[in-house]
Amino acid sequence: MIIIVLVNIGFFWLFAKIDMLEKLVEFSEDHEDWELDEIIPVFFTMAVSLAYFAYSRWKEAMGFYRTAHRLSIRDSLTDLYNRRYFTETLQQEISNCNRSKLPFTLILIDLDDFKRINDTMGHETGDDVLVGFSQVLSKELRKSDTAARWGGEEFIILCRNTDNPSAQMIADKLLNALRKKIYPKDTHVTATMGITTSFGNETMEIIIKKADDCLYTGKSRGKNQAVFA
Repeated sequence: MIIIVLVNIGFFWLFAKIDMLEKLVEFSEDHEDWELDEIIPVFFTMAVSLAYFAYSRWKEAMGFYRTAHRLSIRDSLTDLYNRRYFTETLQQEISNCNRSKLPFTLILIDLDDFKRINDTMGHETGDDVLVGFSQVLSKELRKSDTAARWGGEEFIILCRNTDNPSAQMIADKLLNALRKKIYPKDTHVTATMGITTSFGNETMEIIIKKADDCLYTGKSRGKNQAVFA
């Protein structure tokens, strides 16, 4: 691809440096069988073809780039953001909060008894559950929120400009939507959430650990609930 681009650049540089009309006249004079009015259409046809070829290669390269970029930031199964992209986004939000002093909320989610679903219904059904839950997140969350698959059956959400009362409303909305969701084979799934709010005055590791501790507190209390730090 790089070679093709360099060749195209070379052609355009050559056309810019050389007086092509003068060269065409010289060619016509040296080749009596060719008239100038016959050469010019051929030349312009070649020029247009070359330009189209260069544009096609550029468009193809941009398509490859967009696909590669999407694969680098998205989870291949759920199409949510992946863990690497989310950690970069969270780190940026912490920096933003240090300046704006506006809070953000982190929600860590674990699907309850997911291993049982995989073991009794198969991994294909398990994948369907993960995709279905991702669709719930995409539908119920605000445009300003960022959701990602954290790993396995764990998901994580960054809610910008969100304090505890607002986070409670988001959590209740997600839990209710999840309880109503019916998956393949009439499977019903619940989730447990660990939630913490920050003003950006803590490290990313501490913020995530707070949410994780709340999550496992919720698991020990019977699951299917949201626990706040």
